[in-house]
Amino acid sequence: MVAQRARTARGNESRSRAIGAGRPAWFTIALVRWAKVSDDKDALIAEAAAALREGQLLIAPTETVYGLFADATSAQAVLGVFAAKGRRPDQPLSVAVPDLAMARSLGVRWSDQAERLAQAFWPGALTLVVPLETDPSGSPRFAVSDAVVGDETTLGIRIPAHPITAALLRHADLPLVATSANESGKPAPTGCAEAVAQVGEFCAFALDSGPAEIGVASTVVSVSQEGVEVLREGALSEDVIRGALD
Repeated sequence: MVAQRARTARGNESRSRAIGAGRPAWFTIALVRWAKVSDDKDALIAEAAAALREGQLLIAPTETVYGLFADATSAQAVLGVFAAKGRRPDQPLSVAVPDLAMARSLGVRWSDQAERLAQAFWPGALTLVVPLETDPSGSPRFAVSDAVVGDETTLGIRIPAHPITAALLRHADLPLVATSANESGKPAPTGCAEAVAQVGEFCAFALDSGPAEIGVASTVVSVSQEGVEVLREGALSEDVIRGALD
């Protein structure tokens, strides 16, 4: 492992304008540990997973773009993601999980169509948006922080295929907020340096495995009682998605 300490060149001024209050008082990280993932990756990933369980944020590769990750069960960690991106907290986030068993356990309505798409494309570049279960009063019932979904009644879920992120998810043993590691409104980063320049000041780790293999965001598909709808065509085309359901 080759590791270095890298301070991001950008200050907080523009981010403060975006979110109104700047860096939350409980965020004290000013230096990101930027690590090339190589021979001792198991130890590094275990250390990064421990940081996630402690509520820290980190940058890691997926097969599509570089992502920003945090513990999806911690409201404080989730709010840190919004702060890092300069994103409004009423905009829902997606989560990444290590396996189908965890996906099904997140308090969502898991339909036959969702299962078919998951079996066809997971691990991979597909984010499934599925309805949240509700309690007898009609309120959502789920296993992630309500800060993840806001007022929405659905949850986006993905199992990434990248071996580094897959190992990170297994070590963390948590659903993780997974969003592109960029400031809101800017292109998703395909390299670690781009990600660090934009959100690194909020992160404990940046795991660098070189350029993202695909370089295009995941395809987002809604599966509900109304049917299947491609919300965003990304690495997987709509024709490929529809073909898996024929």
